[in-house]
Amino acid sequence: MYTLKDIAEQSSSLSPELYSVWVNTILPVAGHYRLDHFSFRTLEDFRQRLSRRGISYREFRAAILPCLESLFAFCPDHAHPDTAFFSRIYPEIILPFEDWAIKWQQTLEETFASSTAARYSRILTHNLIPVLGKEDLTLWDKARMDKLKSVLQCDEEKKSSWRQISGVLYSVLDYGIAHAALKADIVSFRIAALDWLEYAPQSLAPNTFATYQSIVSKYMLPLLGDHPLFAFDDQLVTNYRRRVLAMGLSDGRFAIHWTVLTAILRHAAERGWIDKAPTLHISYPKRKEAIQLPNPQCMEAALLSDHSWPASFIVHLAWDMGLTREEIRDLTWDAIDPASGVALIDGRAVPIPDHLIHDFETARRETGGVGNVVRSARGKILTAENISMNTRKFLSLHSMEHIRLADLRHGYILRTINQVGVEETARRCGYKSPEVLLRLYGKYLKKGSV
Repeated sequence: MYTLKDIAEQSSSLSPELYSVWVNTILPVAGHYRLDHFSFRTLEDFRQRLSRRGISYREFRAAILPCLESLFAFCPDHAHPDTAFFSRIYPEIILPFEDWAIKWQQTLEETFASSTAARYSRILTHNLIPVLGKEDLTLWDKARMDKLKSVLQCDEEKKSSWRQISGVLYSVLDYGIAHAALKADIVSFRIAALDWLEYAPQSLAPNTFATYQSIVSKYMLPLLGDHPLFAFDDQLVTNYRRRVLAMGLSDGRFAIHWTVLTAILRHAAERGWIDKAPTLHISYPKRKEAIQLPNPQCMEAALLSDHSWPASFIVHLAWDMGLTREEIRDLTWDAIDPASGVALIDGRAVPIPDHLIHDFETARRETGGVGNVVRSARGKILTAENISMNTRKFLSLHSMEHIRLADLRHGYILRTINQVGVEETARRCGYKSPEVLLRLYGKYLKKGSV
């Protein structure tokens, strides 16, 4: 992967002014930064590091950003998608210290312990506001910091006090820059999403709203919250989809995310934060067959090497016993008969393979042998969605992301037909008759898929 240091050869094409910025300022601090990881969050972290080194916000906008944009232009295919919007996320603003210090002070009780909040408040009231007043923080650099240190008489004996004072000042600066975006008409997705949640209950059923609220807080704010609204395009949403699928969600569940996302963007357009809601398109990979069976050797190796609870046990129940997602969810210890080695599922006896006895013993220890057999690592009862997510995580970890939990049951059915025949397989798996089973699986038997 390319880093900023890797494009040093192309830096000779920079103007003398930008080359000086590159060599003396950017390279020593961010030379190791990967281009494909240089997102908005990374850029803000970089700006804060430069700020502590005496680079003002004005200088950052005037010199650092143009140099970065020139460097990213050398390797556009390797740069993070956010880089195209860097110059727009840092507008020309004014940050009067006293105004933003008061706003930041109002958040202290929510952010820090009461003793810390009181200490920071005293620093603002007694040390900083009387000295700085309405001074523009966007001009704050090393010279101004040295002058402040002299005015406050923070010599070698007051190092600890100076660290706290300078820390508070930089916190106000960072807070002002982060929140001035809204004033400059550059609104983040976080602001739009939280604003939408205030209006959504008026038009949604309570259960639907609870689902949408969970999606926003659990997935969208952590993954999309810091992105400005104007940055939303197909690539950004495709990357988001890829990340949530890797977390265990299915494409079916992502469809709900899509509904929420488009609703938030439409709301942002109605509020005037963007000109119009972007038209987004995502291509979904199509399954070639209704059933895609895992390679038996790969599945065996995965189950032998990975004993993560409860994911591996869920996969075992589907692959080795043919249970559906709902049957796994509803399976209780009352249905397990250790003496005969069977599980009673909806009135039918499903044999428990010998190699699963140990897994059931482990499950009994995890749950105390009472209630549901399959629970979370913390002992909570799993929903059907939880079971699918655990399965998807397990399969993705072992390079079988194209396999579904239903495919594991299909594999069990096809193997069992070969071993004990169609009639016994239909009985074990809950089909009304062998004929129904053959109608569903006959074509795969003809293909030799077993």
